Order: sequence, then C-alpha cells, then structure tokens
Amino acid sequence: MEFILEASDETLSTHSGLGLIGLLLSKTNVYERLSHIHLPIIKTLPFISNGDIIHSYLGLLCQSKNDFNHINPFRDDPFFYRALDIKKVPSSSTLRQRMNQIATKREDWKPILLEESVYLIKQFDSPIMPTILSDGHTAYAPLDLDVSPFDNFNTKKEGVSRTYKRAATVMHQTFVI
Repeated sequence: MEFILEASDETLSTHSGLGLIGLLLSKTNVYERLSHIHLPIIKTLPFISNGDIIHSYLGLLCQSKNDFNHINPFRDDPFFYRALDIKKVPSSSTLRQRMNQIATKREDWKPILLEESVYLIKQFDSPIMPTILSDGHTAYAPLDLDVSPFDNFNTKKEGVSRTYKRAATVMHQTFVI
C-alpha cells in the first residue's frame, strides 16, 4: 500500500491517519494469524475473515471509537478499506458478535496480539524503557495518555460531566505503550 501526499482541492478524509495505522499493521502478521483461528458457528454470509474483523475494529479504536455501531459509516468508505487493507468491512452486528466470540470462545488470540505487538516494536527498534521505583525492584512502562471527550447529552451514564464548553461528556482514555 502506498499513498502520495500532496496539496489538493479534493475532499479530505477526517481519518487519513488510518493510512499510517495500516502501514504499521502491514508490518505484522496479525491479519493472517487471526484469520486462521477457527470460531464455532460463524453464520456470516458472505464470509468475513477474522483479519478483516480485527483490522476494522482497530480502525475504530485508533479514532477513539469503541462502539460497534461506529463501523457503519465506514462500510461505504473506500479509503477505510484501502488504508487498513480490508476486503470486507463487517456490519455492526457482525463485528459485535465476532468480537464477543473471540473474547469468550478462544484464548489463542491474546498471545497473537501480544507477540505481534512486540514484533512491531522490535522491527522499528523502539525501546520501551521501564521506570524503576526507589525500591529498586518495581518497574513500570511509560504510557502516552490521551483523553477524548465524547458527547453524551441526555444520557444516564455514570461519570458524565461538563467540559469547559459546557457539553455533557464522558472522558474516554486512550493508552499507548
């Protein structure tokens, strides 16, 4: 996948950063490895691979969207497909059901994600330096933290508060190791 960046009068994509996410994902084997995991009773027609499921959900998470319904606008977005190398973007119900199946029926997806994350970090020689506490034994890895306000007007959710713009929000935290 290759993108050419240039000045233009064309319509801009609000999620153009997904091109870089797709580039990082292409350096891993997450898509292939997760696509080989068999899940019982998949009733999706046409078949959508686990790789397409995880790339679609990662595309949402990288935009601070964690609700499965947020996938719907991207089903007709050619850039989303191309940037994340997705063959078929799932519906919100398929995404929800498959992610629930992965979380409850299989344990082998967790090591795949962890192994591929480590592989990606090593590929780019990105050191993670622990911070050692004064006791000399306890080490913590630093995290980059981003807090994003989401509009929750007229909801009964816990933790809803007002921002400086007086909007009712829940603050979602995104951590990056």
